[in-house]
Amino acid sequence: MQKVYRKSDTHTFCQAKHPYEPFNITDAKTLIIGNTPPARFAFKKLKEGDVDWYYGSRYNAFWSLLEQSCKSKKPLSTKEERQNFFKENSIGIFDTIEQCSRAKGCGASDGDLYNIVLVDVLSLLEKNKHKKLKIFFSGRFVAELFQKVTKTKFDLRLKQYSLICKI
Repeated sequence: MQKVYRKSDTHTFCQAKHPYEPFNITDAKTLIIGNTPPARFAFKKLKEGDVDWYYGSRYNAFWSLLEQSCKSKKPLSTKEERQNFFKENSIGIFDTIEQCSRAKGCGASDGDLYNIVLVDVLSLLEKNKHKKLKIFFSGRFVAELFQKVTKTKFDLRLKQYSLICKI
C-alpha cells in the first residue's frame, strides 16, 4: 500500500492522476523534478496556448527562460521540440506526485494539494545509468517530498542556480 501524505477527508475535490510519464530518466545527466501540473492538464481541459506536457501552461515561463538561457536556436514551443531538446541535452524530467486531490476550486498552489501519493522516486533514480546527477527541484515543497521519499538530507536554504546545456 502506498503512503499518503497530507491526508484529508475534507479536501477531496479535483482528484486526479498525473497525466505524464517520466521522460528521459535513463540517459539524463540532469533531472528536473516538479510536483504536478495544474488540474486542467490531468483532466485534459487545456486552454488555448497550453502545451500538453510538463510546464505546459501558457502562463508558465519555464520554456522561454530555458530557450533564452541556453541560447537555443530552435523554438521550444511544441511537445516534440521540448522532448528533443531534453534528449539532446541529457535532461530528464518527472514530477514527484503520482496522484492527489486539491482544495475546493482546484487550486494549483502547493498548499492546495492533499491526499498525495508519490511516484516511486527511488526506482526511477535506479534506472539512470550515470553515477552522478544534477537535480533541480521546482520548489521547496518538491525538495521536501524528495527528501521524505529518498530519506536524504540536504540544506534547503542553499540555493544554487545553474543550467547545463549542450552548445
